[in-house]
Amino acid sequence: DLTKHESIHQSALDILKVAPKSFILVGLSMGGIVSMEIVRLAQERVSHLVLIDTNPYAEKPHTKTTRKANVKRVKECEVLEAIQTEFISKIFLLK
Repeated sequence: DLTKHESIHQSALDILKVAPKSFILVGLSMGGIVSMEIVRLAQERVSHLVLIDTNPYAEKPHTKTTRKANVKRVKECEVLEAIQTEFISKIFLLK
């Protein structure tokens, strides 16, 4: 659950606590960023790494704020609003 922590680093540490001694790691989007942090911290434990639709950049402050707001929306059953903010608005910016 990547919504429990304030930082990518803390999420990676949390995952490493429960992960097996050696494992295949797959990360999608923000999960890919967390995956890269896991590899940075414990490369010897990751036998294979798959990154999908991600980037190697640190999370920007405004992105973190938007993510927190969207997590809150989803928890309050405002899923459509979260989708609108996170995805739909970005698609229309591409036009």
